[in-house]
Amino acid sequence: MKVRTVQRNFGTPVELNPLTAEYIVYVQGNRRRTEERRVQRNPLWPGGPRVSFYEPHGALIETCEGDTKRAFSLNLDNRTYAPIELRQKLDADRSKALRDRAPKVETPVRPTVLHEINTVDTGARKQAFGYTARHVITTHKVTPLEGSESIPQETIIDGWYIDLDTRISCDPQDQAPREETTYSSVRLVVSSSSEVAASYSASPPSLVQMTYVGKPEKGFAILVKRTTHRGEEVTTSENEVTELTTKSLDPSLFEVPANFRRVERNLPWPRPALWARWLAWGHNRWVRLRQAVNQGTIRRA
Repeated sequence: MKVRTVQRNFGTPVELNPLTAEYIVYVQGNRRRTEERRVQRNPLWPGGPRVSFYEPHGALIETCEGDTKRAFSLNLDNRTYAPIELRQKLDADRSKALRDRAPKVETPVRPTVLHEINTVDTGARKQAFGYTARHVITTHKVTPLEGSESIPQETIIDGWYIDLDTRISCDPQDQAPREETTYSSVRLVVSSSSEVAASYSASPPSLVQMTYVGKPEKGFAILVKRTTHRGEEVTTSENEVTELTTKSLDPSLFEVPANFRRVERNLPWPRPALWARWLAWGHNRWVRLRQAVNQGTIRRA
């Protein structure tokens, strides 16, 4: 299977960094390859012209080995790769070690934030890529309760979905909540590497009350617009699948090329085009020259 998706992000009233990204996902058995190209618009210097910054053409290769997901991050521009481990099922001893090392914090006895998720199937249908797509609108509203430091926000997800599974066997299983169920939960954020480690986020823990109205949509989104209102800020993202095909894939897609060099990690540092880098260099030289002249004038006076 091959799926190509285009993503666009925007923000108002204070303009955020508009971002455009293209993702290509290849899936074959228990292996998956995700390629991405990302471009964002930023000022070349404070108050300067806005130009396009390009992140390296990257790829992530994931392979299931039992309950463990092995992965490699590839930089396709400079031909480097870095091995990473995304998910591993913890045994009882490691789970206990994580719990013992986690800092002790006081959990609220009453809910401090309310999440309301309302899902509505509009009944509209259309054909796309050989599938029947359904139009579903989901509204996720966050309301702080007494004792909460959360900020009120509302996200509206307007999307078209099909019944398609792009997961591989060691992906986490979706835990779909029961329809129209209310419950409370606390989340502990845990990070682990070769050594046992655990940490909470900097913000105090929240006791979350969830309210679901309608059956949550679990299909594969082929076209979705997400709009979030948070105070005076409004951010919008759009995702659109432009290609979805099922065909035989070259097995080499899921292997690290022999001519790639191993590195500790691949970082997606964005860079502008060469002409923009020369322009930034020239501006920096001009600023330094002007500062030197001003300092010299002050000393002579």
